[in-house]
Amino acid sequence: MLESAILAGNARLDSAASGGPVVKRAPPADEPEAVRRIQQALAALGFALPRSFPAGPAGAPDGRFGTETHEAVLAFQRREFPRQPDQWDGRVGRNTLARLDRLLPRVAPEESVELQPLSVMAVTNCAVRAPA
Repeated sequence: MLESAILAGNARLDSAASGGPVVKRAPPADEPEAVRRIQQALAALGFALPRSFPAGPAGAPDGRFGTETHEAVLAFQRREFPRQPDQWDGRVGRNTLARLDRLLPRVAPEESVELQPLSVMAVTNCAVRAPA
């Protein structure tokens, strides 16, 4: 399972990370949401994708795995697997996703934990410290 804030929670990416079909350049077009997450991950790691982010870097990516995304994936693979040219295929599969996931920030624990309401007993028994 992918754990980074950008990649986690997408079934298509989880499948590719587990050894299923890789996410690759169109045609045929791949799942746009999976491609958007890959584009966001690459941008977060410093790869410029100006055509893939038509509204600018603060906007949403287009979700198309075209030439620009393919080239950014290749650049990422060359940087991260410098002595493994067999990894430089421009496809996003198990190894590329594992490396992306490892380099990206994780989902914050408080986002994944369901908070329970405090009981009256817990509130009345807590100590309050004055700031130092």
